[in-house]
Amino acid sequence: MRAFAFRVFCFCTLVSFQLSDVNLRPVYAQEAADKTKSTATTTPDKAAQVLDGKTGEKRMQLRGTSTSGSRNLSKQQKLLQLQRSEMDQAQRDLQFAEERLSKKISEFKKLKEELTSIRDEIKAMKEKEKAEKKIRKELELGRGMARGKKLDHLKRICEKMPPESAARYLEALDLDVASAILARMSVRKAAAILAVMDKKTAVSLSKRYMNHDMAPAPEPKRKSRR
Repeated sequence: MRAFAFRVFCFCTLVSFQLSDVNLRPVYAQEAADKTKSTATTTPDKAAQVLDGKTGEKRMQLRGTSTSGSRNLSKQQKLLQLQRSEMDQAQRDLQFAEERLSKKISEFKKLKEELTSIRDEIKAMKEKEKAEKKIRKELELGRGMARGKKLDHLKRICEKMPPESAARYLEALDLDVASAILARMSVRKAAAILAVMDKKTAVSLSKRYMNHDMAPAPEPKRKSRR
């Protein structure tokens, strides 16, 4: 009997729990729906706020990165422009140096040609002077030989003349020629001619005659016998 009563009590209690669960289930469902609706309503806003925050941070980071990159790019551009300007200036300096070097080389070649021309002219002048000197020497030798032959011929003529005639002949000649003829004569014949010459002419010829180291002492004139 007690067992049967306990079973009935348990059955009633179970039914009571089931009924309460059935009654409370709509309430739980409503609360869950409200929570879901609230979550659905508030979550997009929060998500949007979080997303906006993150996006702003990223934008700030990107903006900072972009500004830093722009600055670095500007510095690199300025550095490249400076290097390009220096290279252009160096190229201009090199071109100017090449032009000056080319001009100096042209001047040096011109100066070298002038020096070569002057050296050739000096060489030609020396050769010409040497040839002219040789010719003059040959001419002088030839003239000397010819003059010597002529003087020897005149000496022989004077030796065949009487002293008075030879004196008159020599007095009519140039003193240098007359002294050269007397220098080729023997001392005795030359003295005989000088003795009958005019005294002034005889003195002048004697002075020139002394240059030949053969000057004879003039003899006094002989008085003619009548």
